[in-house]
Amino acid sequence: MHGNFLHRGIVEEQVLHGEGGQAPSRDTVAALFQRAVGVNGAAPLVFFDDGSFLSYTEAGSLAFEIAGRLQAEGIGKGSYVVSASAACAEAALVFWASMLVGAVFVPVDGNMQPEKLSRILELIDPGIVFTGPEWAGKSALAGLKSVIYPSDATTSVAGGSQQFQQFFDGGEGAYSPQPVSPEDAAVVLFTSGTSGEPKGIVLSHGALSGSGRLMAETYQWGPSDKVLMTGDFHTMSGLRNPCVAALYSGA
Repeated sequence: MHGNFLHRGIVEEQVLHGEGGQAPSRDTVAALFQRAVGVNGAAPLVFFDDGSFLSYTEAGSLAFEIAGRLQAEGIGKGSYVVSASAACAEAALVFWASMLVGAVFVPVDGNMQPEKLSRILELIDPGIVFTGPEWAGKSALAGLKSVIYPSDATTSVAGGSQQFQQFFDGGEGAYSPQPVSPEDAAVVLFTSGTSGEPKGIVLSHGALSGSGRLMAETYQWGPSDKVLMTGDFHTMSGLRNPCVAALYSGA
């Protein structure tokens, strides 16, 4: 991880253990995702409001393509990928793609005050920022490579941001697998900052995947289950349950 980020006091705690005193998993989220795609194939992974879905195979294919696009943009191991939006399928795919390339995924509240988001972005110096349309053209994104999530190619985007479909379609670059270890940082979750500045909590691949495994085993999730989350990805349960725990069970 970038030294200036760790040494400027923004990290409150580095999580090296799973919940309930459990040792961290020896899985990486990248390996877990690839294994789940191979095992579950045509089974649904992401459902949409109209009842359609992305299968594990389809989500895997899209995540690998996005991973290649990230690498083409210079995003790799230790890079920061910020996602500031409500939970959506595109954000989940960017999360999995970030895990594949060894980047650190940083989900933040899409409703965060602009000045707080600006300070977070200044501190972590992300390689790329993905946001909802409400952030397009905002000063917080000035000077940063930014992509707006709506996948409809007809959606207009203000400022210097790029539309998600343009990012997905633009350029070339096949995904090149990178070594990722369970000890490597996977995610930084920020506190709300209601009592001061937001603090970043770092979760390793082993801690995040171990927590997901514990959740799936505790509640005995299986392939016939569906996981409905009302929280966004900047919360622990909002990210872990649908994007990590579900992979262990095929839910």
